Amino acid sequence: MPKTISQEAPDSLENTPKPELEIHRFHDRELTVWVGEVDINKIEGWQGNPRTELLRDQFYETYARYPSNEEMCQLVLADVDEKEGLKIKELAANIRKNGVRVPIVLTFSGKLLDGNRRYYASTFLVNEDGVERSERKSFARIPAYVLPEGTDEDVEDAIITEFNFAANMQLEWPYYIRARVVWLDHTEQGLSRQELERKYGVPWRYLSKWIAAAGLCDRFLKYHDEAFVAKQFAYRNFIMFDEMMRNYGSKFKDADFRESMFEALLTGYEPENHKHHTFTKSSDVLRLDEVYDHDDAWQALVGGKGNKALREALGIIEMSNLGGASDPTPALKRLVNGLEKLVKNKALSSADQDLLQSFHEYSQQIPGGPTDPASQITQMIEWLEAMSAKQIAELGKGSVVRLKNALGLVIKLSDAARRKA
Repeated sequence: MPKTISQEAPDSLENTPKPELEIHRFHDRELTVWVGEVDINKIEGWQGNPRTELLRDQFYETYARYPSNEEMCQLVLADVDEKEGLKIKELAANIRKNGVRVPIVLTFSGKLLDGNRRYYASTFLVNEDGVERSERKSFARIPAYVLPEGTDEDVEDAIITEFNFAANMQLEWPYYIRARVVWLDHTEQGLSRQELERKYGVPWRYLSKWIAAAGLCDRFLKYHDEAFVAKQFAYRNFIMFDEMMRNYGSKFKDADFRESMFEALLTGYEPENHKHHTFTKSSDVLRLDEVYDHDDAWQALVGGKGNKALREALGIIEMSNLGGASDPTPALKRLVNGLEKLVKNKALSSADQDLLQSFHEYSQQIPGGPTDPASQITQMIEWLEAMSAKQIAELGKGSVVRLKNALGLVIKLSDAARRKA
């Protein structure tokens, strides 16, 4: 902070109401700031804000330039994603009803440090046709704190930290952004455990998990050459990197495993169609290490499409674990469910005949089935009665002769047993 504060108000603030110097507390420190109102037409949104930089980068990939302030306003208004969207229009509706209740924060030169969403929401109201012209003028001026000229960068950083890590009614930075900021402080700025805890007010047991997940995410992004689609996946699904590090983080030391995971995570991912990707929720990656270790399961995953491929891979894992289950009932339930789906598959007839024969041989070894002769006869009769006329007509002559001979043998042996009795 400058040792002496100029009594001349910054140009960004309006003359009425007259700007005043006040002491406000930000993240464990007291700062003397200018308090007044700012005309939003005199400032611009912060495109480099971690919450909006992906939109800026996507625009750059398409047009090979960064958007203007007006174009950026349109981008943030169009960001209506249910999970991580900016929800500008929802905020605008609240501002229209209650006004801007929390002042934005600017540097002396007019750079926006906090209040990006409030700025864009107010800009929307000023230009929205559905807002009365007499109303629009009132939304063009919003309350602001302006830092004194000469304020150090570490003070600016403290303010950004305060508004995005401290619990309040704002839409806080998503997990991806907060974890990455902490990770950068730890790896690039060299902040220690104690310094990070003091800066962010979060216990190390949480910060350490953030750092581990962000580190894995960074390797993922570098593997994919920082492509926008990889950034979009990481932004939306950062919790997956957390889950992977918590459950099998040590396996990422192996280069083959690591690269295979990074390939599988992004293969087929389309940001505009993300709900149909293979991995859509954090639980989808909990057993990826098991899938990788099972050749058939891994081939089912990488050779299939969407979440169906993941379900098939996990089904193979479940089947491979049947023999080791202490309680066979859950395993049998899963097996029966799988068989129900299998027999409805029209392509079942094309399955390998040796494999089908082996399946039938093993199925006969399952205890609890109809083992007494009467039950077996009943089951055989039910099979025969269930045959259609077409199926009976297609029986070979040899099959019919065998059935006739078998029935004759049963009758002959039954009569002989009764006479002996």
